[in-house]
Amino acid sequence: MGYYKVHEEQLSWEEAKGACEAEDAHLLILNSEAEAAAVQQLIKLHPNVNSWVHAGFHDKGKEGSYVTIFGEPLASTGFTRWNTNQPDNAGNNENCGSIHAATMGLNDLPCTTYRTPFVCEQFM
Repeated sequence: MGYYKVHEEQLSWEEAKGACEAEDAHLLILNSEAEAAAVQQLIKLHPNVNSWVHAGFHDKGKEGSYVTIFGEPLASTGFTRWNTNQPDNAGNNENCGSIHAATMGLNDLPCTTYRTPFVCEQFM
């Protein structure tokens, strides 16, 4: 069984990844539409979280080749529904993953400069 924790604090992707790890958890990795719907309901309980949340995937190794924080191809997760016109690597500087709180679509954001809330996931 998995547990989720929504953090309203706005951190960079790298900082959020570290914060989750400090809780013996990891940044959210969606595995299905059902999981996306469940997490979306949890996010709705936090009115200060209304746009992007950091998620546990990136393409830091090779542009356009997205992997999870565990090094697995994003396609292996079972959830690869990108937000409209994403990923776009805007400014040639977007290599870390996020999810839109309203649509639950995936997106790419800068890893160190863009600060946003995040969701940690832990399995028991």
